[in-house]
Amino acid sequence: MIYGGVQIVAAFGQQIMLDMHIGEEQLSVLSSLGTLSKALAAFLGGFIAARLSAKRTTLLGLAVMGLSGILYLVGSGSFGGVCLSSTVQGIGGGIANTCLIAMACAWFPRNERGLAQGITSGISGASIVLATVYAQLCVDAGFPWRQSVGWLLAGADFGLCVILGLFYKDLNATYHVNNVDELLVNQGAAPAPGKTILGRLPGNWGELLKDRTFWYTVSASLISGFFTLTIGFLMPLFLLSRGYSAAEKTQIMGGGAVSSLIMATLSGLVSSAFFRTRRSETILIGYGTSGLLFFALFLFAGRIPVFGAQALFFLAFGMMYLGVGPFWTMCSEISDPTFSPRCVGICLMLSGVGGFLMTNLLGLVIERVGMLPAMVMYLASFAVVVLLTVGLMHEERKRIAG
Repeated sequence: MIYGGVQIVAAFGQQIMLDMHIGEEQLSVLSSLGTLSKALAAFLGGFIAARLSAKRTTLLGLAVMGLSGILYLVGSGSFGGVCLSSTVQGIGGGIANTCLIAMACAWFPRNERGLAQGITSGISGASIVLATVYAQLCVDAGFPWRQSVGWLLAGADFGLCVILGLFYKDLNATYHVNNVDELLVNQGAAPAPGKTILGRLPGNWGELLKDRTFWYTVSASLISGFFTLTIGFLMPLFLLSRGYSAAEKTQIMGGGAVSSLIMATLSGLVSSAFFRTRRSETILIGYGTSGLLFFALFLFAGRIPVFGAQALFFLAFGMMYLGVGPFWTMCSEISDPTFSPRCVGICLMLSGVGGFLMTNLLGLVIERVGMLPAMVMYLASFAVVVLLTVGLMHEERKRIAG
């Protein structure tokens, strides 16, 4: 719901533009407000979690997202009212997301952490694509877009609050440790807290800001937001511009839900089996291959049948999430476990800011110049992240060797 919920506004893009009489530029503003507020709230989420527990912070975030669903249902429907609902939705998502990433990593030892985070990332990727499928089903059924968004957010998020509140055990509150590795210390199966195969990890802002791995990671967080958080906005407009119908667009993108689940899950197995739990090599393979496949889709979309475009998107989206899974695992591992939520929070904030900036820039370029330069910008962001990942791989190997 955190990623798919924010993307749901972009998924109803054509209906919103017709209903509110706006163009791509204003749609990009509306679509990206949730991304921006989610980014800023993610940074705060790490500090909130330090005061409350991870479980309580996540419950707070989900409740705020549920409230945004009510705002969609009872709001005026004006452009300003919808912007407010989207902003509140993003705030809730940002607060919850920081803790969810940390929680997914905390319950698994390092050699299993990549798989756990990969599954989590795969579900997030699937939700982005499923938002498009859900939107098309609602349109086909004749449901108004605001009611479709509102009921989804209110029902799902309040329901998740109940499930999480009843069944999730907070690791720190239950066992008085920050992650499962600390539980294994007493059995001699893990290194002492704060020390891993990567060496002793930074445990405060002063140490972190002097760490080159941190700077490569946060830079990659910012730029990766350019392509991971804008695809739900850009790809439907791109496919429609190449002559595919709305139904064909949904068919092409629908397979991405499956591919993201498969490849993000595989990412954890790849990093553990082939790279001894190093993350950067898998990130490089995933993002690099995804960029090449999206470039092929850009060249051939409109000149190949729906099945061909569907196959290219399936592979490109899946390979993107081969990189996403280990990337967010790395974000949680570059600092001491006690500082991890704040470190993840700043990475999420920068990723969201990148998505916000790129979405608005893409909307402006598409409306005033055309689709061609927008797609070139999108593809160029892959190349930048690949270069940053090469530097990250060098630093990771140095740290392990040291």
